[in-house]
Amino acid sequence: MRKIRELQDRDVRKLVVYQKSLDLVKEISIIKEALPWREKNILGDQIWRSATSISGNISEGATQVFFAVYFKHLSSALGSCGETCTWLEILSQCGYIDKTTFDALYEKVIEIRRILLAIMKKILVEIQDEKEVA
Repeated sequence: MRKIRELQDRDVRKLVVYQKSLDLVKEISIIKEALPWREKNILGDQIWRSATSISGNISEGATQVFFAVYFKHLSSALGSCGETCTWLEILSQCGYIDKTTFDALYEKVIEIRRILLAIMKKILVEIQDEKEVA
């Protein structure tokens, strides 16, 4: 049987990584709205989807019962961080955001990634403990 987390109602809003991901979404929203119409509907929509996917996967994963499912959602959030970095690079190289904005947002995404990886390492310990017992 897969290892179950303590059964409780989890308030995802208390997670620092979730709050940081929502802050990122707010900043991406401002950039998206400042884009020219065509880019807003192409590049803007892509970066919006990837940035909101980070918070969505953190939220969905954090409320799961099984450690493995939690890990899967955090892994998806990690992938969305990578995608968001790519869209930031494209926006920067195409001249839609300046270097200062790019550097600040890129660092925010990297910080979220670091926190996600730390949480995932803790979950792996839980999953490994499960396999050793089985």
